Amino acid sequence: MASIRNIKKFVIFQTNELLDDCRLTLWFNPSIEQEMIVDIMLKAVDLRTELFDMINNPAEKDNRKLLKKHYQQVNTKLYVELDKLFEELSAIFKNI
Repeated sequence: MASIRNIKKFVIFQTNELLDDCRLTLWFNPSIEQEMIVDIMLKAVDLRTELFDMINNPAEKDNRKLLKKHYQQVNTKLYVELDKLFEELSAIFKNI
């Protein structure tokens, strides 16, 4: 099982990818509604905070199987929520 430190680094890396895409969108497309992109960025930061809370506070610290399942759920939530946020960002460009 990966260390908690590596899991946190992975969460930071993945959320920063979304934040970087949002920043680039704002930089290269100033005509786009900035409030919608800033909203996506805030959702990404909230997601990162929520995932850190989940990582730092597992329900069963002593049972290795449940702990592994817990961190798999964190990983799944990361991918599902980031996918939704990337889809929101893509939807902004479809409206142009």
